[in-house]
Amino acid sequence: GHVKNIIFRNCSVSGANDSGLLSGHIHDATVEEVYMENCEMTISGRRNGFLAGRVEGYATFTNCYVKGGKTSGGTQQCGGLIGQNNLQTAVITNCGISAVIEGNRNMGGIMAFAKGPEGSTYIENCLVWTPSIVCAQNTGSLYSSGVVVGCSTHNSVTYKNNYRRADIVFADYCPEIGTLVDCPDIEGLKYPLMSLVSGQFDYAFGYHGKAAPAGKTPSQMAKELGWDETIWDLSAEEPSLKNN
Repeated sequence: GHVKNIIFRNCSVSGANDSGLLSGHIHDATVEEVYMENCEMTISGRRNGFLAGRVEGYATFTNCYVKGGKTSGGTQQCGGLIGQNNLQTAVITNCGISAVIEGNRNMGGIMAFAKGPEGSTYIENCLVWTPSIVCAQNTGSLYSSGVVVGCSTHNSVTYKNNYRRADIVFADYCPEIGTLVDCPDIEGLKYPLMSLVSGQFDYAFGYHGKAAPAGKTPSQMAKELGWDETIWDLSAEEPSLKNN
């Protein structure tokens, strides 16, 4: 399927497993130019995200942005944009989010869980401007959280030029993950943060991207990353679609 040029404002959705504002479950689809503003998701299960709770097949997401709003209540795989890429292929480029993300565990601004070992996830030129990502539960060695991606167990991931707001508040059960570090761009690496965590944490494979310079706005960063200004209005603090 193909989804393009959709705008959501002041919307709300409640759900359990596999919930999303655009779609709970996306399979073999192209999603582009989707804009959400001041929307809320209240979830009581796992695998949730504003664009998709669960992704399967081959899916691409391009030029999508979630401004403000909040997602809360998820038990795990709590995504900003996508909850879980389930053993398949997802490509996410020129997307961003500034909504508040709350949940029990395994949260990620762009994607919560890139589930493997089969499949691959590609994320490039994306922005996470959410003010906070904080786990509500200390769950031992279960899946980690990350600012950009919560947990990656694919055989192959590529994460390039992804940035977080400089003053984001972040906390995870794993102390090494909970301390934010700038993560280098990676290509074809199985476990992005494997070298930063101790052996007792079985699934601590988060990815934080890089901190944007203090004082930079998401629109300024989008311009620097080359977001298409025939599609995006970058004159305000946050990007918006020109057709909105």
